[in-house]
Amino acid sequence: MAKSKSALSYLLTALAYIAIGVLLIIKQAALIMWIMIVAGALFILQGLFDIIKNKETLTGLVKIIIGTALILCGVIPALSAYALIALGALLILNAILTFFSSPKNIFSIIAFVLTIVVGLALAAPQLFGFSIPWVFYVIGVILIINGLVLLFGKKK
Repeated sequence: MAKSKSALSYLLTALAYIAIGVLLIIKQAALIMWIMIVAGALFILQGLFDIIKNKETLTGLVKIIIGTALILCGVIPALSAYALIALGALLILNAILTFFSSPKNIFSIIAFVLTIVVGLALAAPQLFGFSIPWVFYVIGVILIINGLVLLFGKKK
């Protein structure tokens, strides 16, 4: 039986969402590289925490792989064009993993749906070749709301 997420894991995820949301609203494209690096580092820390503290090896390894991919997309110029696609896809994957390993309540459902929407909003413009400047503001607000829901939502 999978253990429910610990308070520290929820806190790390919530703070990551809020920080990324604020950065997207304030600096948008200029900070994509740093957002990718910070998000990658947070995924790696969360993965290590899952492995060491929660004994969830598979979930932890997936988060470490996600974190590494995010960092690589942020620092390697040739991969920067794919950074938003990667971030969107990895957010969707993390939303699915988090949803199935967390207690099911209204807050986890809201967080799941919002994270899926953010992932699609990040990846879709890049995949289909259109650019919507305000998409960063929308994503930023959704991430902040998602982080606040995780931060103040009920936990088991």
